[in-house]
Amino acid sequence: MSDASPLPEGPPGPVPVLAPTWKRGCGLTIMILGIILTAFSGLCTAGMTVGDLTSGGGGGGDLNLSGVQYVVGGPFILIGALMWWGGWALSKAKPSGGSAPPPGPAGGQPPAPPAT
Repeated sequence: MSDASPLPEGPPGPVPVLAPTWKRGCGLTIMILGIILTAFSGLCTAGMTVGDLTSGGGGGGDLNLSGVQYVVGGPFILIGALMWWGGWALSKAKPSGGSAPPPGPAGGQPPAPPAT
């Protein structure tokens, strides 16, 4: 008994977790949240820096608290920037699709064997 339809060679490609439009939407959402986090953390850190530079001392008696705003605000700025970058990369990623193998080196069919 012969089968009319040929079986596909090898295992099928991976199934995408999200549809391309959902992937783009999730990437844009993550990017917007990263922009908001970076902006608010940056503004807060900048405000604390201006306040630290305009005040007379560190405000901690013998303990100098000058520069503590970078220790507190820096990680939030970094996390926001990484979310911004990751969301941008996710929204620009090409959709994974098809189980067709990639084309040959010239982009077409492989060359025919020489005639004998």
